[in-house]
Amino acid sequence: MIDLDPALRRWPDGAPAGWGEDQAVSVAEDVAAARSMRVQWEPGDEEWVFVVAADAVAQVSKFFPLALVVGDDLAQVFGARQPQVEVVVVSDLDAEELRGSPDVLRRTVLSRGWSDEFDPERFSALDLFLESV
Repeated sequence: MIDLDPALRRWPDGAPAGWGEDQAVSVAEDVAAARSMRVQWEPGDEEWVFVVAADAVAQVSKFFPLALVVGDDLAQVFGARQPQVEVVVVSDLDAEELRGSPDVLRRTVLSRGWSDEFDPERFSALDLFLESV
């Protein structure tokens, strides 16, 4: 189980100044260019920007300098090119291996709450995406 609390507690007062949609897209585009990947997202509708390729994937938050990344290789690219971004490595975006304290989630990535089906003690990166749309 991967505890998101240590990463999310970096932002106790919400989104940091200077980080937003433009920065998230810029980070995603930079990482994508470095690895011949592509960026996928719906401007205005989604709170996460995806960086995708056949062998790697990541989702970057529009509101926090946070990336959920599949694979150590891609995590290293984020670390080398975008050191301001907190990287959490997951085995798969569908893997229910994340957890977070409800109060921390509410102050950060799920500020509007979540559905009854969402379990803060066991969720996936894609669950975060779906709950934040």
